[in-house]
Amino acid sequence: MRLLPILLILALCPGAPANPPRVRLISASENAALIRVGDGSPEARITNLVHSLHTAGISSFTFETKSDRLLEKLKPIWLDSGIKSITIKAPSPPSSTTFPKVDPITARATLAGIDHELEREISRFEAHRKALVTFVYHHGVPEEDDTSSPETLAHQKGEAENQLATILDAPLEDRLTLAARIKITDNPVAKHLKSHQEAAREKAALVTSGFGAKHPRIIATNQEAAATHQLAVDELGAIEEALRIQIYQLGKRSQHLEAWQKLPQDERASREQTYQTTRASYEISLRQIQVLNATKEAAKRSLNR
Repeated sequence: MRLLPILLILALCPGAPANPPRVRLISASENAALIRVGDGSPEARITNLVHSLHTAGISSFTFETKSDRLLEKLKPIWLDSGIKSITIKAPSPPSSTTFPKVDPITARATLAGIDHELEREISRFEAHRKALVTFVYHHGVPEEDDTSSPETLAHQKGEAENQLATILDAPLEDRLTLAARIKITDNPVAKHLKSHQEAAREKAALVTSGFGAKHPRIIATNQEAAATHQLAVDELGAIEEALRIQIYQLGKRSQHLEAWQKLPQDERASREQTYQTTRASYEISLRQIQVLNATKEAAKRSLNR
């Protein structure tokens, strides 16, 4: 069961803007969220996002930030509001792109029931996805920048259309390289392609050092290079669909821009909170499916040693 239909909505959230948002929801699980906060982030935007996520059932928050002064001020307020834990840390390096292996008994037990779990979670996800798409269809995406203009959005839409056309027309290896450059959160092609390249470099170094084709380390790097290349290829469709949704989203933003700019501030805040809550529910379900798929992949690889 592929994840392609699931990842495509990632670009519904304001994606690849000219100036990336300074407050970004990186991931959300069943009861925890990871938020990246840039320097100079508005206090109101941080608090609105935390409130929306808390309303959606999240009780533990981790913030990645270079400066923790503002967050340390807000931390006791959030804890008093019922949030269970607040963790503030420096930005972490990119996560590993490979799936860990498990013992064969655990792998077989996992594979026995995980498809049923995936079906149930995908059903919940579709409900959250529909709510998010419906909101965007009727209201667009809340604008973070009042300087947005139809011309700016049209330019961004044209760029996304050109990126998609270029990827679709390119040979496979060029498609991988181009897809890895697309700015979406946790670009899966970029992560898998990086692992593939690292495995290929390691193999080349081993060969230069005199290791033969049948040496266990050469065999292991061959398997890693092949597996991560295939994972990158498998995710190409997700990147292409993300671009299609980004194009759709930019069209809706342009369509609703004039109405959004005329809204009073209280109505803007209400719509933004509804959007963030709806998006948070979607993100939680999406993350759960990603975890289940990663677990399934780890189990399959563990039995193919």
